[in-house]
Amino acid sequence: MLVAAYACRVRPEKQAEFLGSIRDLVDRTRWMSGCLECRLLADVHDPGAFTVISEWTGHDTFDRFLKSPEYRVLRGMTILMAADVRFSVDDVLSRAAVSTQGDR
Repeated sequence: MLVAAYACRVRPEKQAEFLGSIRDLVDRTRWMSGCLECRLLADVHDPGAFTVISEWTGHDTFDRFLKSPEYRVLRGMTILMAADVRFSVDDVLSRAAVSTQGDR
């Protein structure tokens, strides 16, 4: 499984435009073949900071995403940014569920 993180800071005057576009993009990405999850995260301490997290079944499905119109839109959104975008991809070999029942 691959986990991709696209972290950005949006210029304050472009935030409404960014949010309008990114919501649609996240929804379309969620329905792509091989996408396990796609979410937009907002930083509670920095109202201009956002991260799009997507999870992919493997390299082939992620490579298809990188060639998709959705990825081109995401790349094009850099004109709305206040700083450089950080894009990282992690190859996850295993994932374990953690019980929170004993934390009470």
